Amino acid sequence: FRRCERGGGVTPRIKLTQRVATSLVLIGVTAYILFFTPPLFFSLELIIFVGIALFEFFTLLRRANIPVYRLFGVVMGIGVPTIAYMEFGSTQSGEVLFLVLGCLFIFLLQFFHKDNSQALSGIALTLFGILYISWFLSFLIKIRFLEDGMWWVAYLLSVTKAEDIGAYCVGTWFGKHPLIPHISPKKTIEGTFGGLAASVLARHSRCPWYRTGQIGHRCPDSPASRVQSHRPQSHQGY
Repeated sequence: FRRCERGGGVTPRIKLTQRVATSLVLIGVTAYILFFTPPLFFSLELIIFVGIALFEFFTLLRRANIPVYRLFGVVMGIGVPTIAYMEFGSTQSGEVLFLVLGCLFIFLLQFFHKDNSQALSGIALTLFGILYISWFLSFLIKIRFLEDGMWWVAYLLSVTKAEDIGAYCVGTWFGKHPLIPHISPKKTIEGTFGGLAASVLARHSRCPWYRTGQIGHRCPDSPASRVQSHRPQSHQGY
């Protein structure tokens, strides 16, 4: 969605090269962890990303003088995908109980603050970050534990990444009409449609089982198709 800044010392081509190089490294590492290691390592990678994302999110809010609970939010955010892994991807009472207790605890923390002028916004945005970043991303762990879960995760990530790359490239080279200037002035309408088109192409340009929706029927020529799921035996077929 982004249009590169035309001014400054970094050109759009250099920015694109940096993004491509970073993406290739992350894609390679994630693909290896996803297909050739047990779910534990994929869960650890996701937990690290959740912690980094929450820390950045709460730091930006603090710079805007919003009194969020950064340490509490990061710790609780890391706990959500951890519990999702410990429950082998199934939604049980532990995850729900952890979220409820976290909501109650954050209200108790507010009692120790002398300034309550922005209490509501601080609590709301802290909980929003935990739910939007940590809880939503924890579903990747749940998907990983499904039958052929590694393929479902790979499908989801590839389509999402294709949308991001398509939006960035089209927005950088052809973007002229801002999408929502007061929220993100560098996002363009052209980039939005470019990202949508790229994600649709990625959806229909993969293996035949992507096009038919039959994830269980893997590509016969793919080396990774011989990789077996590491899901515990007691949860097969969940």
